[in-house]
Amino acid sequence: MARPSLLLALLVAVWVCAAPARAADPLLERFERWMGRYGRLYADAGEKQRRLEVYRRNVELVERFNSMGNGGYRLADTRFADLTNEEFRAKMLGLGPRSRTGHATAPSTVTRVCILPLAASGRSLTGFF
Repeated sequence: MARPSLLLALLVAVWVCAAPARAADPLLERFERWMGRYGRLYADAGEKQRRLEVYRRNVELVERFNSMGNGGYRLADTRFADLTNEEFRAKMLGLGPRSRTGHATAPSTVTRVCILPLAASGRSLTGFF
């Protein structure tokens, strides 16, 4: 009978000790909630860490833009927030990686595109493209 109590005490101790580590990075918690919302799973811890850093940079961009209060709209983290701009272009627009000349390696019929792995919420952007 003492074993279940010991196991429970051990689990509680581990949970309590891990709480400061979870609270140390609020962006990690936000990222994990975001992962759950969009069903993201990564192959290994290294890939998850890399995606977290991309997400962190995109969230910083969102917060910096929103704090300026201009534009009449706000940005938010969407299902694309763990993608770099290059990855977003390749995945969503069919554009390959940039060549040394700065042009996309795959031909494209798109002429004017505002590319962000984030979404504008609020005011409609219809007519801007």
